[in-house]
Amino acid sequence: RLNVELVYYWCPFSVLATNISGFNASLTNNNVFVEWQVNNPQPTNKYEIEMSTDGKEFKNLGEGISALSGNVARYKFMYNVNQNFMGKLLFRIRQTNYAGKISYSEIRSIVVNKNHTANYSLYPNPSVTGVNIQFVKNTDGNYEVALINSIGQSVFQK
Repeated sequence: RLNVELVYYWCPFSVLATNISGFNASLTNNNVFVEWQVNNPQPTNKYEIEMSTDGKEFKNLGEGISALSGNVARYKFMYNVNQNFMGKLLFRIRQTNYAGKISYSEIRSIVVNKNHTANYSLYPNPSVTGVNIQFVKNTDGNYEVALINSIGQSVFQK
């Protein structure tokens, strides 16, 4: 007898407009700081931060604060993580244009651990060809990176 469980995460293939750049999320002292910028912003477009713990259901957190400098709008948003939460948080930007068309950014993930807070973000998630690891601050030392599949097998290690 064999029981098989298939977990499938679906992400819409709706490409975010090319005017968004610099989308990052970082964790400091139980606060997640999300920031991005929009080149040549349209006043009718709306940008909202959404968060998920499972990658399926996303909750709207709000629009963030913007500052306009020339042809670039910089957005910032802070999310306070519950002290008892432990696990992964996924963030994305939902863009709605004047006609009501919705598109989504790539997903940024933050890992919250009770022993210590993560000092990196990993993106894009999901990925087909590669992933990026971005450290919150310069760190010394050696790191080991392991890619683990959904059944716990090590696929890559360096």
